[in-house]
Amino acid sequence: MKKIAMGRAGGWDQHVMHFLDRAAYAPVFVDFADFDLGAVDYAVPLTLEDAACLRQNHGDRHSKYLIPSAEVTARCADKKDFCEWALANGFAANIPPVYPPGTRQFPYVLKHRRLLSGVGIFPIRDAGDEAAHGVELNDDSYFCQAYVPGRVECATHILFGDDGQHYHSSNMYQMAGEFAVKGNDQRPVREWFGVFIADEVIGLMANILAALGFHGTCSLDYKIFDGRLRLLELNPRIGSSLFRDINAYLRAYIATLERTR
Repeated sequence: MKKIAMGRAGGWDQHVMHFLDRAAYAPVFVDFADFDLGAVDYAVPLTLEDAACLRQNHGDRHSKYLIPSAEVTARCADKKDFCEWALANGFAANIPPVYPPGTRQFPYVLKHRRLLSGVGIFPIRDAGDEAAHGVELNDDSYFCQAYVPGRVECATHILFGDDGQHYHSSNMYQMAGEFAVKGNDQRPVREWFGVFIADEVIGLMANILAALGFHGTCSLDYKIFDGRLRLLELNPRIGSSLFRDINAYLRAYIATLERTR
């Protein structure tokens, strides 16, 4: 049985325990700021804060965990910075354009650069919506990006090592309306877990991660529009829906670490 330390993300321990194979894994949910890694076989950070604690105490690379570097984490955690990087590095066909001031066109999305779970994301359909968000439009914490049509959004979880992808799983979500924003305040009306995503789409996401120098687990949110991937954001951490496939993920995570020991 493998002893695994996981972070104390709010309420996620219950999701983990619901799906976890307890005959194979013995989890403890800890604060990585002052946890002794010698007490467990592996560590799985659930949040950016978990990873930051591990990085501060033990470095970017360790035989017991996989995390992205501080530089890569910062780039991905800032949605605008990530989009501008991707647009400038060969992935413009797969990133909705970012509008410089004075060039935006309806409809577009007003996004906070760092907030999570759909917070700080506002679809702007017309001048009325725009007038209601004048404060945010004049705040450097926000940016404007082209709107990608469609009520169905996809999320793919990927574990990426130095030699490429070692695990992926995908889900799809259908929202109630065209401009609904998936997050804590608006839930999907339909959800599909463990869906098939074409190999070329997974391969394209893997190419983006390789170009970034990503190392660890991430969740990518996107739509397929006109037959093409349109990446909305890349979260440099575990997404909560991964827990439905936690046993397969842990097998891949441990196997990846053991290959480098």
